Amino acid sequence: MSTTFQRNGKTYTVVFALRRDTYECLDKELTERATVSNQQIDELIADIDSCKGCKTRCCSQTPIEPVYNEDGTLKRSKDEMLRYTNALNTAIGSNVDLTEENIKMIHAILFTNDLAYRGKFKSQTNDLILPTKHPDRKIIVATTPPRDTQRELGYLIKWANQNLAKKNFHPLIVISTFIYEFLLIHPFQDGNGRTSRILTHLLLMKTGYQFAESSSLDQVIWNDRCIHREVLLVESFNRNSEHVINLQLWIRYYLITISVMIKQVEIQADGDLALC
Repeated sequence: MSTTFQRNGKTYTVVFALRRDTYECLDKELTERATVSNQQIDELIADIDSCKGCKTRCCSQTPIEPVYNEDGTLKRSKDEMLRYTNALNTAIGSNVDLTEENIKMIHAILFTNDLAYRGKFKSQTNDLILPTKHPDRKIIVATTPPRDTQRELGYLIKWANQNLAKKNFHPLIVISTFIYEFLLIHPFQDGNGRTSRILTHLLLMKTGYQFAESSSLDQVIWNDRCIHREVLLVESFNRNSEHVINLQLWIRYYLITISVMIKQVEIQADGDLALC
């Protein structure tokens, strides 16, 4: 469901990404989505699985490279990138479980110097405002209200842990679906994207994908962040469709980003020995 309004000469379309009835039937809804299967997705999964145990001889986490604006200024501070690397190394180095407490711990490291935000769920709405090709039109994706954040994230964590343990669905499908839902819940006031990327590394490592230890999803997402937002936007429109939602577009996109992570490992292997 969506609605449109105008303000200061600009048109805003609000997409209500979460419905009230998803809270009680989230397990069933997500399970239906996770049954997705098509040839391209199956091929991507097969390619990623073929490199499941690949890593470089040196398995320390790839340093996060600076990202610059066109004028040469940094898009993100070196301190921010250092905190991201510390949070990532802590999560995968300790092989922490997927729990609310550990997700908050990851976020707290990202915001070490911010007492108001670190490790705390949002206290105000933080809807996603996404640009379009038309400068006078923007899309607002309504995320989970603060009062429902803990409950809905709890459902999501439980669903992911159960399905990864039972292995009813391929782990890459479960991980991709988890990240999509996490981003639309948007549990923290800020830092949700960075937290989601660290969680991706963690879940990949926990399910045996060793290349996640020596590659950087953060760089992949940053390089294609416009596509990232567009795919998330399209799927958020479809999320309230009456049709069965299987997230093929999002899952295909996320598997491609994981494939690019593998390319990073292959590039590192040019100067080192790849261990597969």
